[in-house]
Amino acid sequence: MGGRKWLLGTERLSSLDCLVIGYLSLIQVPNVPHDWLRRAMSDKYSLLNAWFDGARKEALGNAHSDDLPWRALEPPTMGLRAFAVLEQTLDAIPLVGDWRNSEQQLRRWSAPGLDHESRHLAAVAAKRNRDVFTRLLAAGVGCGTLLMYLIWAGTLRLPGRRVQKNGRRDFGAAGAMLGI
Repeated sequence: MGGRKWLLGTERLSSLDCLVIGYLSLIQVPNVPHDWLRRAMSDKYSLLNAWFDGARKEALGNAHSDDLPWRALEPPTMGLRAFAVLEQTLDAIPLVGDWRNSEQQLRRWSAPGLDHESRHLAAVAAKRNRDVFTRLLAAGVGCGTLLMYLIWAGTLRLPGRRVQKNGRRDFGAAGAMLGI
């Protein structure tokens, strides 16, 4: 480092020095099962390792912990796995996934005490929610119209409906009265 105490050549600790000390601390300090990187640092880069030891003591003092700040996750239970599969399946269905996404955004952005941008995002999420219901209603009306047409055209027959032998529909007593 050319006789400099800190990386940027300043007299005081800088944010770059803190960043480097943090990353090197993750390499050097915690006890991990495979410490090949720690060994490589001490064997091949002894000057960097010496700088790190001094910089760490000056920046953090002598107090340190050998533990990592995170823990390994517990393996998920069968119930959590089934719930994750159900959520992914629901999110893959076009209208249902859109509705679930807009509901999550609406809950996230409509908490009390949020700034103007958050309230705007809540309004956008509410509009998306309405758009999903509009598309759902349009799809329902379209399917209902198609179903009614198939029944009217005779392509789809309801159980218990009588058809005359000549292929025409029979409207029973009401049809006879009206001449149909």
